[in-house]
Amino acid sequence: MKVGEGGAPGEQLKFVMFTKFSFMKKVFVLIVLIPVAVTIIVGITGILFLEKSESKLSKVEIAKNNALSRVLKEDKENDTFILTNKSDYQIIYFKKNDEFLISILKSPFEQLRKTAEKEFFEMTESDKAIICQLNVVITTPLFANPELAGQIFRLSFCQS
Repeated sequence: MKVGEGGAPGEQLKFVMFTKFSFMKKVFVLIVLIPVAVTIIVGITGILFLEKSESKLSKVEIAKNNALSRVLKEDKENDTFILTNKSDYQIIYFKKNDEFLISILKSPFEQLRKTAEKEFFEMTESDKAIICQLNVVITTPLFANPELAGQIFRLSFCQS
């Protein structure tokens, strides 16, 4: 039935109001709901993309934080953290340089280096590829290993 054709006047009014309401709903959906939905979808997509791109980088930070969660002692300035303090070796983190130092304090150097590296590996709770991205240096003092003193070594499993 078309507007103006037969029927009671109240029925004609209901039909006109219904079509006007449907038009208003369409306008509301186009003006309000669609932009909101697009914003939400873009936001969620951005968050998912951001999480994926950060996940590779954050594994290095997680490894570092795992090691730093085992601090035995820190200095007053909160920039030097002793992680292991054994008679054979020490593992220290220097915040200012974002560097881990493994200092071998006795001989034989290679044997103690492997032991200290193993402990560091366990501290980080990560895999070798991630650990190799950390700034780690290994040294030994003159009194412990005179022939190797003053040299800087990297983690043996990161050597190319």
